[in-house]
Amino acid sequence: MPDLIDVMMSAPIDLGTAGLEIEKSRLSYKNGLTYFKLMSKTVVQEKFNLFFLSPTCFRHDGNLHLLPLPSLIFNGLVKRWMYFSDIPIPVINTDHLQILRYKLKTDSVLFNNYNLVGFKGNCQYGFVNELAEIERWPFFILLNFASIAGLGYKTTMGMGQVKVG
Repeated sequence: MPDLIDVMMSAPIDLGTAGLEIEKSRLSYKNGLTYFKLMSKTVVQEKFNLFFLSPTCFRHDGNLHLLPLPSLIFNGLVKRWMYFSDIPIPVINTDHLQILRYKLKTDSVLFNNYNLVGFKGNCQYGFVNELAEIERWPFFILLNFASIAGLGYKTTMGMGQVKVG
């Protein structure tokens, strides 16, 4: 990857009709981060915050959704995990989670031929029922993964960047 970054930084890159120039890059994980390592370093809590850093929306049944419901978040993360990893993730039940509080604001993303509405801000989640730590663990594995993979629709185009707190 460092060699690829050097090549990409040496000259502007054309992406369709847009020009891209990389000014700065850094490695997020110097020694790499395997799925197994991601799983083994997971810390489990009673509640958590998600900070939506770029506009985020979810596409489900042909509709866009602008509220980060646990089912939209975790069902999408499970699919993305299974696509990229050969390590199975334990079964989760999103009925155990609820939104405790939120501060979200809608925002638009302008693409060449269309616009998308998303939301930015933060949302706090908690577990409805008392769950053993081992039952909460898969949720937090997926949250760690979300900070790398993003959440929701159009993550490859910069949407759905999140931070877990």
